[in-house]
Amino acid sequence: MEQTIATNTYIKAILGGDPAQLREIYRSLFPMVRQLVKNNRGTDDDARDIFQEALFTIHDKASQPGFQLSSKFSSYLYGVSRNLWRNQLKKKYRQDVTILDEVTYMDDAQLDIDFEATERRKLYERYFDRLEEKCRRVLTLYFQGKSMQEIADVEKISEVNARQQKSRCQKHLIESIQKDPLYRELRMEN
Repeated sequence: MEQTIATNTYIKAILGGDPAQLREIYRSLFPMVRQLVKNNRGTDDDARDIFQEALFTIHDKASQPGFQLSSKFSSYLYGVSRNLWRNQLKKKYRQDVTILDEVTYMDDAQLDIDFEATERRKLYERYFDRLEEKCRRVLTLYFQGKSMQEIADVEKISEVNARQQKSRCQKHLIESIQKDPLYRELRMEN
């Protein structure tokens, strides 16, 4: 029961974007992902990127109607991170890669999630890179779990303006992504 409560709390935090809860997820689960990546030819920066990408993937999956997580959140996050890192290594070294860890299997559903996550991430990055620099900065700070006040301080604007800027940028990003034919194709696969 406690596992289900923790899992639901984590999923709600990711979907709701609550900075305090996102920091808690990062504090409690990032070390696991960092160890996975560093044990497999990665750096701390690689681990941070994979962790963020995994959270983005989980957000995307959890937003789908009928999403039901049947495992512990930490196991799911680990599986998604593992697949993302394996794909990154394959691209980098252009060969099949064996990842050293305690998990000895990965089911087809996880592999599908990995492929979809990679495609969604590419789509996201393409449109994120096209945003104005200020939008990219605000959204990056937001995705890092910074509070609106912290974002306002960095950008030297009021907290109200920071919220408006974040909302405007997020809306523009989402609308741009949804207009792309690949987005519709990825939605049809689910």
